[in-house]
Amino acid sequence: MSALVKLVDLSRDPDFELRHNEVLHNLRVGVSHIRRNRVRELRDSEARQAFANVADTLRTRSSGLIYNFRSPDPRVQTLSDELVTVVTLHLRGEKGMVEVDAATLMQCLKYLERQAAAAEKEERGTSYFLDLVVQSVASVFVTREPDGLVGRLTEDEEGDVVLDLGRLDATEMGEE
Repeated sequence: MSALVKLVDLSRDPDFELRHNEVLHNLRVGVSHIRRNRVRELRDSEARQAFANVADTLRTRSSGLIYNFRSPDPRVQTLSDELVTVVTLHLRGEKGMVEVDAATLMQCLKYLERQAAAAEKEERGTSYFLDLVVQSVASVFVTREPDGLVGRLTEDEEGDVVLDLGRLDATEMGEE
């Protein structure tokens, strides 16, 4: 079973995964970048806290207040900063990323938070969710070309969820 299918199984919500696959993929690329290059021993509980902090920041900003939920843990804050970068690109529709409203981004962050929490409950180690995230994404963002969607989740003949990249206009993640 592929890592992406295991992630979908954690949430038990394949419809959400299909509807928001671009945003979820790009958030996972950000997580993967931090995990591979900066905080290799990051734990699922820390990722869950980072998702919650960024979602709370978006919720607060949408009410008109400018407040960033920050963590005293530098590992959580490092991931939070990366997630804020990806979220901002989607809010502005920059670098070829689909423009998404704050409410949808909050839903995506809460979805990832639920996946991390579900992985913790399965007790398969302290980084089961993060291991799946790293395995499920490449090091490129899924972006849009002017004529429409180029990266999307589909089902193959066996019913497995797969990422169909089609013609990909990818923004490479900088390796540190």
